[in-house]
Amino acid sequence: MIIGHSDITKGHARAATARFVQEGYASKRVDLMHNYTIIVGPASDPAKIDGLTDIKEAQERIYDAKAPYLSRGDGGGMHILEIKVWNDLNLDPKGRSWYEVSSKFMPASLLDADKNGQYHMLDSSTWALHKPKTKGLKLLVKGPPNEYEMCLVSTEKNLN
Repeated sequence: MIIGHSDITKGHARAATARFVQEGYASKRVDLMHNYTIIVGPASDPAKIDGLTDIKEAQERIYDAKAPYLSRGDGGGMHILEIKVWNDLNLDPKGRSWYEVSSKFMPASLLDADKNGQYHMLDSSTWALHKPKTKGLKLLVKGPPNEYEMCLVSTEKNLN
């Protein structure tokens, strides 16, 4: 793994940041902040998830309704959480006509979901920042806290 010219990293997948430290890429990790995992979607809400606080129940309703959904698919923390939820539910949306993968970072994925009228899982901070750019999406589900950690990149393993 090449980190480049970075002294710190930020992430919210605790298992991934723990592995990052364990493998020697970071010398230390500490809690940084939190926001919330949310799901936005079309105001018509075909999956009827408005007001839920349980991300799993919301994802299951989206799956059952075959409602248009956009996954980031980029391997980032929110994507890891999305995949964990699908796995916990024993559901696999991959290959379904209503499930699309953007392979883009959060802001670009959010704008694509808005353009296409799709449900989308993201963090509340990104939503707050980019909400004015969306016209057709509504905050429907406010889920659990999304806890971020900061890692101090190890100079021993990363000599850049």
